[in-house]
Amino acid sequence: MTLPLYQGTHRSQYDGTPRANENCTPTSGANGARCATGGKVDKSGGQIRALLRRDEETSPETAGWSLPDLDLAMSRLGVPFHKGEGGWDGVRAARQQRKMIVLQGDSEEFPNGTCSGVFNGDHAVAIHPDTNGSLWLLADPICNVRRWESEYVLRRYASNFRPSIAFGVFPTPVPELQPPAVPVPTGWVRVTGSFWQYTVRGNPTIGYAATTRVQKTTKGFSANVGKVIETTWGGRDRVFAKVISGAYSDTWLDLLDDGQVRHFAAA
Repeated sequence: MTLPLYQGTHRSQYDGTPRANENCTPTSGANGARCATGGKVDKSGGQIRALLRRDEETSPETAGWSLPDLDLAMSRLGVPFHKGEGGWDGVRAARQQRKMIVLQGDSEEFPNGTCSGVFNGDHAVAIHPDTNGSLWLLADPICNVRRWESEYVLRRYASNFRPSIAFGVFPTPVPELQPPAVPVPTGWVRVTGSFWQYTVRGNPTIGYAATTRVQKTTKGFSANVGKVIETTWGGRDRVFAKVISGAYSDTWLDLLDDGQVRHFAAA
């Protein structure tokens, strides 16, 4: 089962610091680092900007930052980051690997009806690996919240700025959100694993046919420990199975139904 990815708080570049209007790249880096570290590194764009002196920037005479500037700042912050390669195919590959991306481009390509459309010019945004159909999750530092944008628009945004595509990648995949622990009811055994590979019959709160049995498997030998008389949905891929008799242990359990075996780890 695919778990949702960490998103954390999206921050705009307008954080009250002296150069907030120029901080699209530092802020996109801050938003990227927050997601890549699962919230352990939570900085504003102004705090990222402060990691470099003005004379250390690639082009101190210009307002914004280059990707090498962001790379240096991330190294001082202790967050892995590197320049992306491979053009748009490289961008797509990084997303598929659950990696945060900082993508530079021309903001004029964004639709005027969006928060991104209020600014026209050279810009930098963060791209989260989450997908909504064909839409990508855009963390634009101009905006107060993330929004969905099409790959087509994002590619135009990037290629109009630089045909070879200027982007950076946080190599650490965005962590998955683990489901909260569910207490095991007294007299029940918790069954976990690839639940959605198992055929669900009727209401998910029932889950299994009455013929389903729980078996205790040890060193290749199986013995019935009881017939399942009831199951309950425990959230996500958790199912609690109540059996008539028998002891439970932290060994592997087999759920049998119509001769098909699925393996689950007992909690």
